[in-house]
Amino acid sequence: MRIIPAVDILDHRVVQLVGGVPGTEQVTLPDPLTVARDWESKGAKRLHIIDLDSALGKGHNAQVIRSIIERSDVPVQVGGGIRSTEVAEYFLDCGADRVIAGTKGLKDPAWLRTMSLKYPKRMVLAL
Repeated sequence: MRIIPAVDILDHRVVQLVGGVPGTEQVTLPDPLTVARDWESKGAKRLHIIDLDSALGKGHNAQVIRSIIERSDVPVQVGGGIRSTEVAEYFLDCGADRVIAGTKGLKDPAWLRTMSLKYPKRMVLAL
């Protein structure tokens, strides 16, 4: 079994939402990079980073996520608000191992196919 820690980022902070509903934070930690490094020090072999602001259409945490990717010693997969080729390629170019597409991949399977062919084994569909 593989356990992949998830780091959900909202307003540049790590949060744990109840049922995925904004405003229901059970945990709030101020520094996503510290949280990511802490998971690595505990033996995580991969990190799962989600940009909740981007997923909710309320801004983004691209620079915070880029910092995690660049400083991480393990593969990082990124999701949340991946709605365009430009955003997907931004994270792949930053060094993300995988990009997770949800709604965009479901609503536009041709886009997902094109991206999957261009970036084999680096695109993930979240259902």
